Amino acid sequence: MNVSLSLIYKLINQGLLSCYRFGSAIRVSDEQLKSYLESKKNDAPKPKRRRNQRLRDIEL
Repeated sequence: MNVSLSLIYKLINQGLLSCYRFGSAIRVSDEQLKSYLESKKNDAPKPKRRRNQRLRDIEL
């Protein structure tokens, strides 16, 4: 996924990403990861479209 370990730990600590703990080991299942990615996909902001302005419409 090309993200840092600190981000993964942060998501787990915030409760945004579920995991299993075995002693000091932390494991994230495929289902948990897919669930998190789907929730983020639905929450993703839509890009704002900028209206083209003519040069005369811009105040300097």
